Order: sequence, then structure tokens, then C-alpha cells
Amino acid sequence: MNSLIFIKIDVKSRFSGATQPWALRRFFEMGSSQAVMALNREQRRNAMPKILMVVAVIACVLVSPAASDNIAPAKRADIEKLMQITGPPKVTKQISNFFIRQMSQAIKASRPDLPAKTYRILGEEINRVIEEQMTAKGGFLDRVIPIYAKHFNHKDIKGLLKFYQTDLGKKTIKIWPLILQESMILAQDWSKSLGPVIKKNINKRFKKEGVDLSV
Repeated sequence: MNSLIFIKIDVKSRFSGATQPWALRRFFEMGSSQAVMALNREQRRNAMPKILMVVAVIACVLVSPAASDNIAPAKRADIEKLMQITGPPKVTKQISNFFIRQMSQAIKASRPDLPAKTYRILGEEINRVIEEQMTAKGGFLDRVIPIYAKHFNHKDIKGLLKFYQTDLGKKTIKIWPLILQESMILAQDWSKSLGPVIKKNINKRFKKEGVDLSV
């Protein structure tokens, strides 16, 4: 059982029943990213970088670890080196913080009477599982390596290693998450502005084509 699913089941079992917060149920039923999208704009703005990382991790979890057995040792070693440079191992803390914050807020909203040790236990267990599974056999690193190997040949990996050790490469690593975050926020605002235009055009076309419907 992978780490994220373990957390999902374990915490659900600890806080199941009538006292389980609505937000926590939504977290489990909808998935973390969809649940956060139900928050207001400012809350989504703060959560977006973590959502992107969680999505990346979930995508990696779905990759068969057996695929990594077919990668040449030298290429695998360079992929691991590239990952160390670009930062995936550092994602563990951000993923942990995401789960801890979301779960803690949901629990506090419903059960403010719970003692402080509740949140200490929650944080310790989430951190422990994610950190252990990051480097465990079949864990995050084992599952993400085949993704790199699939899309880049060994020559590409060597080229990326060389690039990311340059000043421009180091800058790219630092600012790329910010670009993704701002792009996601822009995309949300832009898509909202399209709504009225789309409805207007559809209704106009319906009327022209004799469709008795208004969206």
C-alpha cells in the first residue's frame, strides 16, 4: 500500500463516524486537489503549489515500480543525480505540510476540544510515512525514475545535468514553481471571464437553430 493511500485510510479510520468534520469527509471523498478548489480564491492561492506537488506524487504512485528494473544502471544513477539537483526529494516536507494543514484545519473546525497531542500525532505519522516511503523500494523515487527514463534518453539526462548546474539552470529551478503557481491562478481567472461570453454565444446559436433552451 502506497504512502498516500495509507494516510488517507488511517486518518479516516481515526476520525470516522458522526464527529468526522464535513471538510475532512470532502477531503477524502473528492481528493485533496478538488477539495481545495472548493475553498475561496485566497485559500486556493496559498494551496496551489502544494496541490501541484501532490498531483505529481500521485501520478508517480500510479507508475509500476517494475519498470525501473529495465533502466541501465548508469542512466538510473544520472536520473537520481538530476532529481537531487532539481528537488523532488525536498517535496516530502511540502507534501507533509499540505496534508497536515488541511487535516488539522478540518478537525479543529469540528472538534476544537481535542488536545494538542492530536495534532502532534497527526503530524508525526504523516511525516514518518511520507519520509519512509519517499526512498523505500517501490516508493516515490523508484516510481518517478521510469517517468524520466521514458521521456529522456541518457544523452538528454546528461545535458539536463549540465544545464541545471549553470546559473540559468539554478535560476530555472528556483522560479519555475512560481511560474506554475501564477499561471494556474491566471488560468482560473481567465476561464471565469470566458463564462459569460460562452453562454451568450451558445444561447444565440440555440435561438438561431430553433433550440428552445437557454443556458
